[in-house]
Amino acid sequence: MEFYDEEYRRLGPSVIRYIEKQLQGYVRFKNSTDPLLRRRAEQYRQGCLDALPIFPSASRYAPTEEVAQRIRNIRQSIACEIGNGGLKNKVLSGFVLLLALAEKFKQKHCAYPQARLQRTEYRMSESWLHPAALEGNGILTIKPRPRYAAHHPLVIDLHGVFDRMTAKELKKRIKAYLEGNREHLAINFSGVTSTEEGALLSFLKRLKRNKQRIKIISIDSFGSDMADVVNYAKTYFEVFMDVEGLTASLA
Repeated sequence: MEFYDEEYRRLGPSVIRYIEKQLQGYVRFKNSTDPLLRRRAEQYRQGCLDALPIFPSASRYAPTEEVAQRIRNIRQSIACEIGNGGLKNKVLSGFVLLLALAEKFKQKHCAYPQARLQRTEYRMSESWLHPAALEGNGILTIKPRPRYAAHHPLVIDLHGVFDRMTAKELKKRIKAYLEGNREHLAINFSGVTSTEEGALLSFLKRLKRNKQRIKIISIDSFGSDMADVVNYAKTYFEVFMDVEGLTASLA
C-alpha cells in the first residue's frame, strides 16, 4: 500500500503519464515519411483527445500542487498541439468529475486492500520540452520539432511575445531539459513577433553557462534595433540564419 501511495504522490496518476507518452509519440511521428508511423501517430493523437475529459478531475484531486501543475501543463500541451476536442469533451469532463466524486466516497467508506510490496527506486524518465503556450504580457508558444537523427539537437520554435515573464518560464523549462538530457538544444526565434526591452538579452545571459549545448537560430531577424542582443548571441553561442542552415551544418 505504501508503494502505491508514494508512487501516486510523487508521479501523479499513471494514466496521465501514459497520455504524456502518447503525446510525445504523436509529435515525433506525425510528419514521418513512413506511412505506418504516421498511422501510429494518428492513433496517438486520437488517444490524447479521448483522454482530455479526465484532466480536470486529475488536476483537481492531484496529491500535490506540483503534480497538479504538471497535469495542467500536459493538458495545455495537448490543446496547443492537437486541440481540445470541442463540446463533447466538455460534457464528458463533467461526467468524469461525477465518477471521481463517487470514487472518493468509496475510498472513504469502503476498504481497498492492496498487497504490500518491497520498494525499489529506479531513475525516472528524462525530462521533455512540451508544446506549450506561456503567458506573460502576451502569449509565447513553444513547439519542439521531431529529432530526425541522434546527433541533431532538439529544435524548439518560438512564436509570439517574448517578455520577462515568458522568458522566465522558458528558461526554467530549458534548464530542466538540459539537466535531464544529454542532447543539445537549438532555439529558433524566427516566430517571435515582439520583445520586451532587455528581456531577450537577460535571457541569453542566463543561458550563457550552457553555451556549449545551446544553438541560436534566426536571432538576426530582430534587426539593427537589437544589435546588442545579436552581437551578444554571436559572441557566446553558435548562431545560424535558419533551421536549414543548422541542418546543413550537421550533414
